[in-house]
Amino acid sequence: MRAEAETFPGENIKMAESEEIDYLHPAHLAWPQAPPRSSESNPAESLSLFEAVDAYEKDLICRALRSTRGNRNRAAKLLRVSERALAYKLRKHEIDHADFRAG
Repeated sequence: MRAEAETFPGENIKMAESEEIDYLHPAHLAWPQAPPRSSESNPAESLSLFEAVDAYEKDLICRALRSTRGNRNRAAKLLRVSERALAYKLRKHEIDHADFRAG
């Protein structure tokens, strides 16, 4: 039995007609810098898992929109989600794709 090499799910996503990036590479999806840990910090003050996931999701969507200059169709393809799912996420995070259009 042959073992397949592990790859990051987004590393081979091609973007049509993009001038800024040709594909989504793991470096484009770097995890946000974790806040410094202190022995005096209160765990209740830190983000919950759901809040952290939401923040990361919003960041990824904004990066995709920025790299596609606000083109929702191309951003959805880049993120490997349907246009409908992206539209839902845009409403959820109160993101206006028009803010990312070059002009």
